[in-house]
Amino acid sequence: MNISEDLLRLMISVPPGEMRLLPAQDARRIGLNGIDPAFDEFRTGQEAAQYGISSAELRRRHASLDQHCGREDEIRSLAELHKREDCKAKLRERVLWGFDDASFALLNRTSAEHCKAIEAETHEKKMCVRRVAEAIRRETAQRR
Repeated sequence: MNISEDLLRLMISVPPGEMRLLPAQDARRIGLNGIDPAFDEFRTGQEAAQYGISSAELRRRHASLDQHCGREDEIRSLAELHKREDCKAKLRERVLWGFDDASFALLNRTSAEHCKAIEAETHEKKMCVRRVAEAIRRETAQRR
């Protein structure tokens, strides 16, 4: 079930019909941080495939967003949080596609034209945009 032995021992030690509340620090220590590593890897793999990159590269690109926009654990005010979220919203797709500003603008124009007949936010639409992105990458590589 992808849980730690400490968590299993704790679960078994609580009698039926009773409940034990854990301080956040203890919950994190035994792996109850709200993140299932197997599911997280699955989701990461799906997202990476959308951009035509490896999971490791996707994580590197997400980290570059954090470097540019600030890490969540460094946020000290609501204004800083909004600034970070605005920054990430503005840069996210360009960074995840791995494009500079000009190539990303070309991706947006070209995919809007080539993929306009496909319903928004579907797998088919994402794959259409990916094909356009791959064509732009090939064209850019040939010019070098």
